[in-house]
Amino acid sequence: MIQKEFKDLVFEFTKRISDIPGVQSLILFGSVARGEAEAGSDVDFLVISDTSEPPDRELRKHVGEIALDIEKKFGRGISLIFTNKNFDGLDRQFIEEVFREGLILYGRTMRVDAEKLKLEPYSLVCFSLKKIGRQDKMRLKRALYGHRTVKRHRGKIYRSEVSGLIEKLGGRRTGIASVLVPARSLRELTEVLDRFGAEYEKLDVWISQV
Repeated sequence: MIQKEFKDLVFEFTKRISDIPGVQSLILFGSVARGEAEAGSDVDFLVISDTSEPPDRELRKHVGEIALDIEKKFGRGISLIFTNKNFDGLDRQFIEEVFREGLILYGRTMRVDAEKLKLEPYSLVCFSLKKIGRQDKMRLKRALYGHRTVKRHRGKIYRSEVSGLIEKLGGRRTGIASVLVPARSLRELTEVLDRFGAEYEKLDVWISQV
């Protein structure tokens, strides 16, 4: 929620910017958007143009003049960042911050390609073992998560480890009966679950690359 002492500034700036041709959206971000601003905090705005080209000089100038006028009126600083509708020139961390914390003051809801945020498609699969016999439960768990064996022979200990399907697919276990795997590998997982008669549900998600 925007703090009371910043509301009038934000409202007037939004009203005046909304009359400018070429502005697709206006986003408030930073400490004011989070409701954590201090007395001397700047008010941060992201101005998004309606083209795939960089925002032109006239647009920047017009918005900048309005910002200066409002700074003088309210005695507060305004920080502006300009971009086009493709978010060109902005880094991934900043885009994620705006999506997470930003407030859309004017215009369309923000949309950005998954590639821009370096997101990869994954499938979250939750399954049930209730209708599976005890032996098949053990076999399925070994198939999914692998297993370790320890053998003793003539006083020596031999250890072996076999990787499970989830590890081979580049996925990970997220709960007692839930796993996350790359979407491209979903079919391999469901084939195993079907073979053992496990019931399951899936949810498509996007995960940030690390």
